[in-house]
Amino acid sequence: MLLDMSETDVELLARYTRQRAEDAFEELVRRHLGLVYSAALHQVRSPQLAEEVSQSVFTDLARNAAGLSHSQFAAHTRLQLWVERFFYFCLHRLDRSEGGEDRNRTA
Repeated sequence: MLLDMSETDVELLARYTRQRAEDAFEELVRRHLGLVYSAALHQVRSPQLAEEVSQSVFTDLARNAAGLSHSQFAAHTRLQLWVERFFYFCLHRLDRSEGGEDRNRTA
């Protein structure tokens, strides 16, 4: 299926959940990866950890996409808000997995 560049994030997510349309999910990642990676790099100061956080955000989005659907986005209609919230959850999880070490250390 050809990607409609005018599709909103919510429409892409809905198409991904209904049709398992990989192109829709790839477009979501393309739209939001730079912001997620930049924010992660700013927080963890390690390119490798920033990649792990970014991958975790989008892996969990793919895993939980069906449960998110329109009900969660009706008020905001922006996937970016969910991605931002989950980004901080992933950082917290990373911090706990590293024994609470200072995540702002230099790599």
